[in-house]
Amino acid sequence: MAKTSTDSIVIVGAGCAGLSAARYLKQHGQHAIILEARNCIGGRVRTINDFGVPVDLGAAWLHGGPGNPLKKIAQEISLERRVSDFANLAFYGTQSEGGFIDPLKASENLSAGFQAFSKAMKSASLWPYLRTVIGRSVGLSGSRMSIADILERVTANLKGSQENSQLLAFMKMSFEGLYASPIGELGFASLLTESATKPEGGMFPKDDQFVTGGMEKILNYLAQDIEVHFNQVVKHIAYDQHGVEIQTQNETFKARAVIVTVPISILRSGQITFEPELPPRHKKALKYMDMGLVNRVVLQFPHTFWPESVDILAMCNSSLQPMFINYAHYRQVPVLIGVVGGQAAHRIEALSDTAIAQEFCTELQRILQVNVPEPTKVVVQRWKQEEFAGGSYPRYLVGATGLEPKHLATPILNRVFFAGDATSFTEPGYLHGAFWSGELAASASL
Repeated sequence: MAKTSTDSIVIVGAGCAGLSAARYLKQHGQHAIILEARNCIGGRVRTINDFGVPVDLGAAWLHGGPGNPLKKIAQEISLERRVSDFANLAFYGTQSEGGFIDPLKASENLSAGFQAFSKAMKSASLWPYLRTVIGRSVGLSGSRMSIADILERVTANLKGSQENSQLLAFMKMSFEGLYASPIGELGFASLLTESATKPEGGMFPKDDQFVTGGMEKILNYLAQDIEVHFNQVVKHIAYDQHGVEIQTQNETFKARAVIVTVPISILRSGQITFEPELPPRHKKALKYMDMGLVNRVVLQFPHTFWPESVDILAMCNSSLQPMFINYAHYRQVPVLIGVVGGQAAHRIEALSDTAIAQEFCTELQRILQVNVPEPTKVVVQRWKQEEFAGGSYPRYLVGATGLEPKHLATPILNRVFFAGDATSFTEPGYLHGAFWSGELAASASL
């Protein structure tokens, strides 16, 4: 027997987008329920307290300026957070003749390096092209360029100095970390997205906030008075002009409309089938977007052996190419959070926690040239293995136009709506983008 009524709206997924949609509908006097596959809310927001302080294994930053709605919520609930100064990092690179270099302070050296990179982009006639299409009204017409291709085109302009060699290594590490993929698989549209949201091409905004009090508190706030049905794995959605029918593993729900907020990996895999099939526009969007992978390895040590005053430690001279969030700086505990993207993130998923910790410690000792003690606690987050995640956040594949989020968010018969970070036209992959997408889908469903 079907549950709910034909005047209700069913939301699939209790992550940020789903909770935002439910909250918006409730505020506008609409009855909505959420079907969540897990036994808890949050999606790819996950806070643990294994280290005496909250540590986020998923989303951890509130990006952008004061217009970010999640910053307003964080202020309202007095959520502890710190301004994240990405220029305050210790950068470890390589020398062409071998050996090690001293850490480079990014505030000066990287600033000069990015100016050189921007200059090279202009000389390669790439940056003007980017700026021309920043309006995103025409997209990239399926450009076959990858970010690796772009870096190769500017390499000729940047070769010849140790600083530029270090810059290229840092750029590769940054792109694979930011976009959660090997740079050869990342489409040109990825760079367009970054340029559209940050037109000056800056990768180190000054108003980002690192959440030290646990990002889950924002999700708990959004979930207040929201009806969530847990352990409901949606298998099939049938729709027509009259309404929708949502089938889980053991129940059927009927509704006026459905808002689907599951990760793009779930949609691509066919875990949820649609009747009729999704329109060509949606299928094409799914073809050129999928899930990238960034994993986190949290290491607690008996004491600190690294620079305590920096926000980030970036290590290019490593097979892991990790960026370490320095919790000794943020929360005064001897904890490093290794952030690994691209090929390294995929590789370590198959390793045990012990093997991963050993590899990280070996690399730390080799690069920092200090004695690294055995960690007292290790936590590894493997997002690819998460059944209802399948990765970390969306990425553009080679051939993408940059318009895929807009196409994916297009309503079907005014009955089926999509939301989530993959559907955010201007902020794909960001938590506030997911929040806005939920509100947008909910508004369209009224």
